[in-house]
Amino acid sequence: MLEKLVARLAWKGDTTSTIVLATLLQCVFVRQELFFIQPLYWLVARIPHSVPLGIRKRIARWVYSLGGFHSGSGCAMIAWITLLLVYQVMVYSNQRQLGVTLFGVPEKAIVENALLVALLCVVSATALWHRGQRHNLFEAVHRWVGWGSLALTWVLLFEIDGMHPKPEKLWLLGLTTFFVFFPWAMIRRVSVSSISPSSHCVALEFHDAAPPCGTFGRIAHTPLGEYHTFAIITRSATPYTTDTQKHQMIIAGAGDWTRELIKNHPTRLWVRSIRTPGFMATVRMFESTILVHTGAGIAPGLPYIYQQWPNVKHVLWTTREPRVTFGDEVTDAVLAMPSVRIWDTQAEGRPNLEQLTIDAWMEHRTEAVHIVANEPITIKVVSACRKVGVPCFGAIWDS
Repeated sequence: MLEKLVARLAWKGDTTSTIVLATLLQCVFVRQELFFIQPLYWLVARIPHSVPLGIRKRIARWVYSLGGFHSGSGCAMIAWITLLLVYQVMVYSNQRQLGVTLFGVPEKAIVENALLVALLCVVSATALWHRGQRHNLFEAVHRWVGWGSLALTWVLLFEIDGMHPKPEKLWLLGLTTFFVFFPWAMIRRVSVSSISPSSHCVALEFHDAAPPCGTFGRIAHTPLGEYHTFAIITRSATPYTTDTQKHQMIIAGAGDWTRELIKNHPTRLWVRSIRTPGFMATVRMFESTILVHTGAGIAPGLPYIYQQWPNVKHVLWTTREPRVTFGDEVTDAVLAMPSVRIWDTQAEGRPNLEQLTIDAWMEHRTEAVHIVANEPITIKVVSACRKVGVPCFGAIWDS
């Protein structure tokens, strides 16, 4: 019976390896900033307002959930590798020729087991509770073990196909390798000036062209160190032109890395030259919206505020002593909006942000609400709004 089952699965050794490589390419490609994310958001941002609102809302929810495609593809790859390993074990147990062995165990099975363990480590490190508590460990495992997994995949390819792999497999794995390492070829060290409006935050100014609204940048102290993502703030509505040769990042002390940045102002930082659109880029999809921010979460909304985007009908910002914490420039820019509500938590206490958001929407009846806050508050506000039919969008872990 085992012989019959092995015979029926005989195609899987070659076909499954191709599926593994295709799934790996999909996993990496949906996270590729230059060749996928930027073109995707470019198209989405140009969806005309004449398109039915229901369709635009569904697209807005889908477009910043790319992390689900990324993690789902990774899990699917693990499943296919497990199937490939099962096939190899079945063939080996049936005493078929598997090629070179090491200590009596086929080298293919050893490489597949090592690859499977490495991928399980990567997946385990992405658990939400783990990422929140040990983000640096998550990033290190995701990068270094991920690169090791890619190297093992190359080894496995030549173990399965010999010294002359099929062209389609070489293309799949070659493109994957290119997409993984291309962003690292685009890092550079740049000069930066720093201004601290208070001991709670720092404004970093970079003297190069600023990208469009809703874009994020990554910065680090060392080229292969931990990169942190922050919203890019630009005052000009004409990105990538000579009149936008600088942009800012406003960073609040939310951890050891950011507090050290506030305490010791850097003069040079490593940056990724490729800037990535985030969920706030979906603001332009709607004819009218309300921006809801807490604390330093005002940063992603500042480009729209500085440029006085007409579709932003109201700004709701809750923070502690805005002028003391973020300075007059930011506070005055927010107050200059046609409709704004700043809730000073120092003077007014903790707000019921869910009700404030719903009340603002009831007054302005906008097509959407965009919120930038920490994860628990975002979940509360988005859930409360959707229960009463308010179309609210908030950033998620993998947006």
